[in-house]
Amino acid sequence: MSYDLKSLHVPKVWGRALRTLVSLLEGNYTNAMLKKQLLKEAGIFHLRNYEVSESPFPMPKHEVPDNKPEKLIQEAEAAFLKHQPDFSHSDFTFHSFRDYSSAYLAGTVTPTQIAEKTIQALDAQESKLNAVINFNEQYIRLQAEESTRRISEGDPRSVLEGVPVVIKDELDAIPYTTSVGTQVYGTDGSAKEDATVVERLKNAGAVIIGKANMHEMGIGVTGANPHFGVCRNPYDTLFHSGGSSSGSGSAVAAGLCPIAVAADG
Repeated sequence: MSYDLKSLHVPKVWGRALRTLVSLLEGNYTNAMLKKQLLKEAGIFHLRNYEVSESPFPMPKHEVPDNKPEKLIQEAEAAFLKHQPDFSHSDFTFHSFRDYSSAYLAGTVTPTQIAEKTIQALDAQESKLNAVINFNEQYIRLQAEESTRRISEGDPRSVLEGVPVVIKDELDAIPYTTSVGTQVYGTDGSAKEDATVVERLKNAGAVIIGKANMHEMGIGVTGANPHFGVCRNPYDTLFHSGGSSSGSGSAVAAGLCPIAVAADG
């Protein structure tokens, strides 16, 4: 690929001139004319029309194992499709949120029991997947006990009552620190308030089980985090999960939880 490094004639403005330019760009009559000219001068039209002849090359490159990924994925999908809801064991399992809700209402299992199995799974995944990087066992149990009480009293808040949910570590969720996948912001202070989506999940009765791993600052697609470790693909841990919402995707695919909050920049 070759680059044409011609000088660009993009205006350099600040202060009052910048405010004036912004006002003109937001105006109904001057917006179209100014925006088109700025995009043209910045070379955006050339970029939009550029045809890339090379195939993308992902980095880092891993050696492909003897068992082809396609075969592994097909086997895993087949196992999930044949799976019947069974909450009797502590291994990673694949359930929908409706499986949990139905089991709770039927009385075959309680959120408190699921919380204990979830904690076991969270402990196990640290060395396998590295999908959830921050969780608080006491807080998980406290939320689950409240959900169990509401269900036993016939007053569940919603179909999400007692359902485990993980939150990408880009969003605030009490009592956890929001790292955004980096150490720039420190790791000492917990969030002061919940993000709106987290607050609404809690109000619906969901059990927040922890914070999910992510690509540092969300700027990348591999999920290889230098601070919290590489997030792995549960279908084959020789592979990265992808990112930037690496932990959210890995946690759901592994059956740690049926729902995970992610974000796209």
